[in-house]
Amino acid sequence: MPRRHRLRQRRAAHVHAGSRHAPVIPNNPTRKRRHPFDERAYRNRNVIERAIGRLKDWRRIHTRYDKLAGNFASAVAIAAVVQGWL
Repeated sequence: MPRRHRLRQRRAAHVHAGSRHAPVIPNNPTRKRRHPFDERAYRNRNVIERAIGRLKDWRRIHTRYDKLAGNFASAVAIAAVVQGWL
């Protein structure tokens, strides 16, 4: 079975079965066959990715200097407070 055909079947199975894993990334504007995607989930995903990107501006967080999970969580919380999220 050609690869393209398998991908179409898999996408159709996910979208029509009400799966939690529906496509979130929008279509390419030049795509002939459009597949549906959740615009609200795409916006939320974008917000989360930008927030993580801003957190990674802090060297201590993106290199994970702290070995203990509690210390790392507190460093993330401090960075979030300084960024103005909490």
